Amino acid sequence: MKSFTLLLQSVLLLVVLSSSMVSLAQTTIYSDTFQTAADAWNVSSVGSGAGEWRRGTSAAFNTGRVGNYYYSRTYSNVYNNQTYIRATSPTIDLSGYTNLSFEFRIWYITEAFWDGMKVEYSLNDGSTWSGLGSVGATWYNDTDVDAFANGEDAWSGSSGAWMTRTINLSTVNAGFNNNSQVRIRIVFASDNNNQNVGVAFDEVVIKGTAIPPTPEINITGGGFNIGDG
Repeated sequence: MKSFTLLLQSVLLLVVLSSSMVSLAQTTIYSDTFQTAADAWNVSSVGSGAGEWRRGTSAAFNTGRVGNYYYSRTYSNVYNNQTYIRATSPTIDLSGYTNLSFEFRIWYITEAFWDGMKVEYSLNDGSTWSGLGSVGATWYNDTDVDAFANGEDAWSGSSGAWMTRTINLSTVNAGFNNNSQVRIRIVFASDNNNQNVGVAFDEVVIKGTAIPPTPEINITGGGFNIGDG
């Protein structure tokens, strides 16, 4: 009996450890490098000033990039005042995943503290939207970008070059987990004076950990009968 109990404990421990090891492995669920028209996101301009997201290349942002990316259009080498433009992803299915992370590459050269770029998300296929994250070591750099709102977190100033930014989606909102109706959008806004070159983004990647199935065991013997889990 004692030997069987020890064997049973060992089997259960192996099942738990195996499930834990599987749960630690992240895999890429969604990625987009915007190289073809099929990769395009939906773009819109809702500001009173002319503005536009363009998929292609710009001399202002080419260093360190190969191929297409999204960048804010310039007019006489700068963006316009009162720009408010959005680039919205297709619906992203994160069903069956948790421990989700979002990362992308960005470059920005804006009027510091006033004009900037931020990320928003929807958990209901675009019906409602929320800001994604706050200032942190791997995310926004400015706590008050007034083109959005007083006290709004975003990127502003100069990144100096292309840089990778990343955030844990599951930590921001557990509603990302196992959700089939996720959308992401990148927003750039400027206020009513002082322009600069603009912003760009590329290489969007969402990774996650597959939710492991409930272990199924059936052990009979030694007076014990453990059915499917």
